[in-house]
Amino acid sequence: IEAQADLLLGAIEQTPDITLAELRERLIKERGEAFAISTIHDFYRRRGVTYKKRPRTPASRSARM
Repeated sequence: IEAQADLLLGAIEQTPDITLAELRERLIKERGEAFAISTIHDFYRRRGVTYKKRPRTPASRSARM
């Protein structure tokens, strides 16, 4: 997976909300390399790259706090 670092790091710069599954498909399509999603996740975790998706709508006022 380290040999694919340029693609993986470039992909999140181009599309910050790309999913791990989409990254996996891109690796297969563009490089012919297949990795488990957990392997891709570990690659980013080792580099301190994290991304938490935000809800698309504000929380309900009646939701628990």
